[in-house]
Amino acid sequence: MLVASTAMLWFSTIQSGTTYLALLPGTFALAFGFALSFIPLTLTAVNKVQAQDSWLPATPQRFSSQERAQIP
Repeated sequence: MLVASTAMLWFSTIQSGTTYLALLPGTFALAFGFALSFIPLTLTAVNKVQAQDSWLPATPQRFSSQERAQIP
């Protein structure tokens, strides 16, 4: 979360003349920070889910993988 917060802080300093190249490090840091935070948050959220209810937390993950398969 700290990496993502730092990237968002970086984005708060942009001006109207800022180039895309100047935004690139912040974009990579934000993506890396989100990747580091979403996986542990998801695992924590579904930690105590019973086996008969396990289809519900996995539904968004299955949907996103099917959606990616449909993109040419």
